[in-house]
Amino acid sequence: QLPRRELIVGSEDVAGFENSSAELFVTSNRPLGSGELVIVPLNETNPPQTVGGHRNGTQTLSFSWAMKEPARIEVRVRDLQGTPTADTLVLTQKIIPDMPPSVVLDEPASFALATPHSIIPISASGSDDLGLREVGLVRTLVGFRDRLKSISPSLPVKQHHWDGKLDLGALGLEPGQVLELYLEARDFNPSMMGIGSSEIVKIEIISELEYATLLRNKISIEEFLGRYELVADRLKAFMD
Repeated sequence: QLPRRELIVGSEDVAGFENSSAELFVTSNRPLGSGELVIVPLNETNPPQTVGGHRNGTQTLSFSWAMKEPARIEVRVRDLQGTPTADTLVLTQKIIPDMPPSVVLDEPASFALATPHSIIPISASGSDDLGLREVGLVRTLVGFRDRLKSISPSLPVKQHHWDGKLDLGALGLEPGQVLELYLEARDFNPSMMGIGSSEIVKIEIISELEYATLLRNKISIEEFLGRYELVADRLKAFMD
């Protein structure tokens, strides 16, 4: 999805992401008849690939290929009589690494308590250097993995933010269970390796009674702190 970019050979490296479309134009001071572009992988494992040239006018040949891996590019052209150039044009093809997507589950916190019928607010964000193909929310219990629920738009974007809610009542959870949430994002990496995951958020399910007890304890502590602060202020005023 990147725009076309042009460069003059020798001015900068011939570099692109894997499967980028490349096209080379070679112009001579005399009419050209034919030519070959040979792609020699630098790993010395895959065999060389030869690409034939196409005439673009009388003095220009063009070569088109897909950039698969780091390689040495050797170009030879011939005139109408079949006479080759004295020197071979040699280029180095570099592959820009495609970084995996980055995804963050901003809310809820890394650990939370909730009752079986709670509604949990969720805030998530993701980004990728080229574009996100999909961002999904995964909900898991021990021994069970839910299907990926897509939360991304249908069109590729480099950044995506999502705010939503998770209704625990619709999941049929019971006290004592621990629900795990995380994000999974995919990009357009042709090798299917562009996958990123967020940190896991754990939500422990407690009963309504346990929640009421925690709430009472919290209120009691807050009341105690309020009284303590009032006494401390009066004591400080008395000492002054």
